[in-house]
Amino acid sequence: MRPRPSIFRRSDQGGFTLIEVSIALSVMTVILLATSAVLRKETRGIMELQNMGHSEKVMNGAFHRILRTIQFARGYSPETNLVSTLNAAESGEVLLGNVTGFPESGLLVVDRGQATEEIIRYETHAAIGSGLWTLERGVEGTTARGHSAGSSALWSGLARPIANQTDPAPAEYDGRTDDLRGDTYYLGRGTGLSYQVPVDPEHTGSYESSTGPRWGAQVAGGEVEGAHAAVSFIRSTEISETKRDFDFNRDGDQDDTFDLGRIAIQSWNNDPAEAIRINLTPSIILQEKGAYGSDMDDDGYQDPMFLWSADQGRLRLRFFVLAGTINGHEVVRRFETIIHLCNGSAE
Repeated sequence: MRPRPSIFRRSDQGGFTLIEVSIALSVMTVILLATSAVLRKETRGIMELQNMGHSEKVMNGAFHRILRTIQFARGYSPETNLVSTLNAAESGEVLLGNVTGFPESGLLVVDRGQATEEIIRYETHAAIGSGLWTLERGVEGTTARGHSAGSSALWSGLARPIANQTDPAPAEYDGRTDDLRGDTYYLGRGTGLSYQVPVDPEHTGSYESSTGPRWGAQVAGGEVEGAHAAVSFIRSTEISETKRDFDFNRDGDQDDTFDLGRIAIQSWNNDPAEAIRINLTPSIILQEKGAYGSDMDDDGYQDPMFLWSADQGRLRLRFFVLAGTINGHEVVRRFETIIHLCNGSAE
């Protein structure tokens, strides 16, 4: 009897043995898995690059929108004094000498640079009078304190160069940044700019009245003379370097926590119900929690988002954006531009 062919050698009739087919299938499987992994990696890389490109498109669009909105504006430096004593337990209202330019909600700095300095979060203007309502005392690492009438009060969003740029004392400034005029000492946190634009509420085709330009803003009821607006950073959430396993500000550790938020335009009138907000970006803007305007790229200079040079009518915008990931690592990009306001400062 003729013995059967062994499965370990090729049969006389040609073809492949079971072992050879199994080996071939295994090799093909390895090749397909490797190819699939490469394709997944390339697809992920393409998506990451697309996300990076999207963040650049978003920021360029935001810069363009801000330019169109404020190029004919006049900027404000909201700064005033308390008109009455404010005790440490008060949470209802603080009365100011002037609320012109103070956004509908924000942070108020009282006794800036003194031992009694306090940051107060407020939510709404008083419909009538010169007050800020709904107070949260002692925020941003400060303590609720009593303040006497006449104490200084300013909107924390304002950041402006100080007058003394020649070796000022530490109490005179909040930071030093690189600017067109060189190293610049400035005061404030730099979270926004308050402004007014020419308005034509009655649609006459003219922004002029018998006494001069009509200044105001677009609110819920349309263009309103006397209304105000602000472009500013609005916090959404917080993230930590430890949880994200990334040193966002390149300071050599992962101990910091950051607020993540968006840039928006707020406008308001005497009636809080007419206040509106328009978001210009998604929540991709980074600021160190409790230290807005801090050095975000470890270059030795502070980085306020908005720096308002009233004497030149110049606004510098500098944003650090959580742009996406590359190979699983977070990417933070710096976007910057300068806008000159045609009508300069209201002061």
